[in-house]
Amino acid sequence: MPKKPTQRDIATEAGVCVATVSLALRNHPSIPEATREEIREVAERLGYQPNPRVAELMGHIRRNRSADALGETAALVWTDRRKTAPGTSPQLEAFEQAVRDTLRENGVGLTVFTREPDQESGQIGRVLRSRGIRGVILAPLMREPEMRLDWSWRHHSVVIAGSARFEPDFHRVRFNQFADMRQLVKLLREQGMKKIGLELYHQLEDRAQHTIDGGFWAVAPAETRKEDAIFYSDDQNRDDFQQWLNTYAPDGLIVSSIHVFRWLSEIPGHPPVVMRTLENVKVPDHAPGIRQDYRLLGQVTAEQLLSQLQLNQMGIPPHPRQILLNGRWENPGGS
Repeated sequence: MPKKPTQRDIATEAGVCVATVSLALRNHPSIPEATREEIREVAERLGYQPNPRVAELMGHIRRNRSADALGETAALVWTDRRKTAPGTSPQLEAFEQAVRDTLRENGVGLTVFTREPDQESGQIGRVLRSRGIRGVILAPLMREPEMRLDWSWRHHSVVIAGSARFEPDFHRVRFNQFADMRQLVKLLREQGMKKIGLELYHQLEDRAQHTIDGGFWAVAPAETRKEDAIFYSDDQNRDDFQQWLNTYAPDGLIVSSIHVFRWLSEIPGHPPVVMRTLENVKVPDHAPGIRQDYRLLGQVTAEQLLSQLQLNQMGIPPHPRQILLNGRWENPGGS
């Protein structure tokens, strides 16, 4: 009898990870429609047929087994944040809770580790090894653009959440910053704006590995002058921003920082604004923009880790792969 194709066979044929195949075959919105369609076509070509009894059994297990019964615990490691960091940000809190919920639904507990400023980086790695923790999620870097972790990875399944550079590199789940920025520029162009400006928080762009400004330049109109179309901000240079705004005089503006959005609210006659992300914007009449779903980031990251644990994939992968999550356009004040 010929061997029946598995999701792993589909993943190999499509050049994606098994978690992406699983999500795509369940029509999960975190996977772009084009990718879902491609994976469905590969599955059909290979003759893949899901086993309904296995699906029913796995659903029952996810609903009923507890972390204590299974005895498996994973780690979420914040390598550049203190203990209180997630609680200070709704986005990070939503991410962490989604990781916890998704793992628990699959019978896996969660232990959260944070690294204090004076803590030697290898200490957490040694604790993970001594406790026999196999699964590790490296949480998004929020302060540093990159992180090197000289740990022993041979006995761990590891997933990176976010875009920041880690050394060594692992499979990761991150927001599709490049595609989100392209979408914002296109929306402004469709509204007739030709001279578009971008305010970009300098630390954010470092962590995003220049995917944000890359998406901007990919579709920026010819009237957008490259030498001064982007203003790299921090939370102190309000006067410099005002001068850039007056000098460059864009007819449309993309904002990435909450503090700059608040500055604009006090400037009469500023150009139409869209936000790069709507997260944590508390004013009632805020501009339209892209919402990046941090809860979805946590959920898909945890699902990727569960897939690797089930397949016993340990150590540094020879070819790290990425799952990209597209943002969602929202316009609370209009269509």
